[in-house]
Amino acid sequence: MAVNLPLPNKDELKPIKGLKLGIAEAGIKRANRKDVLVIRLVPGSSVSGVFTQNRFCAAPVQLCRAHLLERNPIEALIINTGNANAGTGNEGLRRAQQTCDALAHALGISAEQVLPFSTGVILEPLPVEKIITAIPKAITALKEDDWYAAAEAIMTTDTQPKAASLTIQTSTGPIVMTGISKGAGMIQPNMATMLGFIGTDLSIDVDLLQELTREATDLSFNAITIDGDTSTNDSFIVMATGQSPVRIQNKSDPSYSAFREGLISLSRQLAKMIVRDGEGATKFMTIRIKGGRNSAECKRIAKSIAHSPLVKTAFFASDPNLGRILAAIGYAYAVNMINRKIPNIPAIALNSWAMIITTLFYLPFALNSWPKQTPSVEAIASVAALGVFCTAIAFILFFKLLAEVGPPRASLITYLNTAVAVMLGVILLGEPITLGILLGLPLVLIGSYFASRKVRL
Repeated sequence: MAVNLPLPNKDELKPIKGLKLGIAEAGIKRANRKDVLVIRLVPGSSVSGVFTQNRFCAAPVQLCRAHLLERNPIEALIINTGNANAGTGNEGLRRAQQTCDALAHALGISAEQVLPFSTGVILEPLPVEKIITAIPKAITALKEDDWYAAAEAIMTTDTQPKAASLTIQTSTGPIVMTGISKGAGMIQPNMATMLGFIGTDLSIDVDLLQELTREATDLSFNAITIDGDTSTNDSFIVMATGQSPVRIQNKSDPSYSAFREGLISLSRQLAKMIVRDGEGATKFMTIRIKGGRNSAECKRIAKSIAHSPLVKTAFFASDPNLGRILAAIGYAYAVNMINRKIPNIPAIALNSWAMIITTLFYLPFALNSWPKQTPSVEAIASVAALGVFCTAIAFILFFKLLAEVGPPRASLITYLNTAVAVMLGVILLGEPITLGILLGLPLVLIGSYFASRKVRL
């Protein structure tokens, strides 16, 4: 039973001009069930896609990627449920190609203009004969206003169809968008075990559409999780038919921002439906992170909380244990949020004295400050060798310091230590200590590095 998720209203799912949907029953897993969907696009449509990051991506995913990378003018999609055609090797690729060939032949287009999708059981051969037999039925059933049935046709363990529509008003006319999605298990960021399809009637440059699809995915389907597993078949496709008077060729077009916001909004709506209908789900949680150093750190913390079994069990029991949330944040390695590091006064003083000692030992040789003593070649060579060695060490440790506390803190720590050492050195020696600074700076950096590691805010 889905968590507070009402069924889509068929009358509110708007048709998209230039896009038709056809459903058939192939009996892939069981009889009398919608399990094949064909989407037909008008020529000239723009199509973009984002796919699973699982290394064992399914055969249809591999074909989809190839067809899109070849920049073929996509005119049809075929989706089957009941069988994922994943982990099936070269034979799986051959069978996926057969479905493309059969649909292309029936529509009078090339196989490279077809994108195949499969979802269902992994490691079983695709019953391609059943799918090919169902293709004529799906083509005969093609129509623009069958989004609800299309959402039913892509379901696997989902308990209900997931679909939504959105109309955006722009200065050049309305933009209509309708989308469907499925997925109930193997759900986690990058992406989930899901299929998502959004159709829109505007005209847009395909490269710009691909960029927007990636952005919308990162802010929606890549921001959900149920069980922490990443599927082999994840695919999210956006199709623009170009049948609307609205035209978007670049980001400066007046309608760009409105379409971008609409695409992200509809993607999030479909993604949330997937979570609410997760396998065994009884709660729907939204995690918001504030005060992080950047979005990547915030995502890492949110993912850590969402994946914690202890956090999940606490919320399942309606007992939001804050200690478990704190622990999940702690092992997310959010250094800048909860583990900031600063030097302490004793460490600074120690670094300063180390620099002064170095100065006292080597300054007389370099500046010839001892009366009637000329620096020997060996003394000069030893000073030079030490300088080269200390400089190398200084570079290594300074970059470690940068990695630990970041450039602003690293610079502040170094300048603070150097300033204190110079001040004390001038007071004690009563003369410039330029060379001493050069020789003592590596020790300052060493002390700063260890101080930054051991002293915590």
